[in-house]
Order: sequence, then structure tokens, then C-alpha cells
Amino acid sequence: MVRAPLDTDELERLCRDVIPSGAIPAPSASSLLPLEAVPGSRFDEQSLTRLAWALTTLSCECPHHLVDLLRSLGTFERYSAECANGSPADALLHQYLQRVAASARVLFEDALVRVARAEGHALPLDTGKGRSEA
Repeated sequence: MVRAPLDTDELERLCRDVIPSGAIPAPSASSLLPLEAVPGSRFDEQSLTRLAWALTTLSCECPHHLVDLLRSLGTFERYSAECANGSPADALLHQYLQRVAASARVLFEDALVRVARAEGHALPLDTGKGRSEA
């Protein structure tokens, strides 16, 4: 039996007890978009704000969470691309982190488009940054 509240060490120990080591693999390099193939963001800040307010027919907060995730992923993607590198290994790590964030962003942008369509909104899907329709 576990009692709340838990500190982070206890939570980590409990998770390790339940999830076998290696059961959740890190994304492989082959499952990520190559940096040169990463499309630009489909939505700018104004578009995300408009979508967060426009997508209201669902009885949940999913559209708002998607917008928040997209903002966070975009911030981290840019940060990883601009992060200082102290060595070639650092540079490779930051490229990997940028690819992970970009790949996740693309998936979440597609999810936001799907939610918008489910709510009956037509979106301009190509903002001139090389994206095609999801």
C-alpha cells in the first residue's frame, strides 16, 4: 500500500518497481525526422491563441492542452537548436533533443488539426512553410 503525498524519490522507486527496465525505449534516431526534413511550425502564436478560444464545442480541455503542449514544444525545440555546446558530443545531444521536440511538435500539430476538424473548423493547413495537409 502507498500513501500520499509522495516525494519524487518514492514515486520514482514505485515506477521502477512497476515498469521493467528497458520497457519504455527512447525514440530511436530512425523514428525521428531528420533535421533537414523538419517542417516549420504550422501555427504561429496568434493562430494558437485563436484556436484555443475557437475550439470550444468539445466538453473537455483537450484543445487548450494541445495548444499549451505546442507552445512548450516549440520553445524547447528552439532552445535546443540554440543551446551552447561545449563539445561535439554536446552538439549531437542537442541535435537529438531538437529532433525529438520537432517530431513531437509535428505530431501534436496534426492532432490539433484533427481536433479542429472534429469541431467543424476548416484550417489553412499550409502556412507557406512547406507543410502539407495532415
